[in-house]
Amino acid sequence: MLPLYQAEELARMRYESALTDMQLTQEYNRFIRQRKAREALERIIEENIRNGASLGELKREMIAVLHRVAG
Repeated sequence: MLPLYQAEELARMRYESALTDMQLTQEYNRFIRQRKAREALERIIEENIRNGASLGELKREMIAVLHRVAG
């Protein structure tokens, strides 16, 4: 059986490790969302240019992509 101070230290170390893992996971997920948003915006811009869309249509579609990504 561990002395109390060793058990507390072990618990603190595990908590810090879990917190670090959670932060890294959040950063990775944010990176993925940003990459997907960038790719979606590039695709929308290319498609609208190819189809001769107006600036208003392009703006509307870009805003829709940003709302989907933010949600």
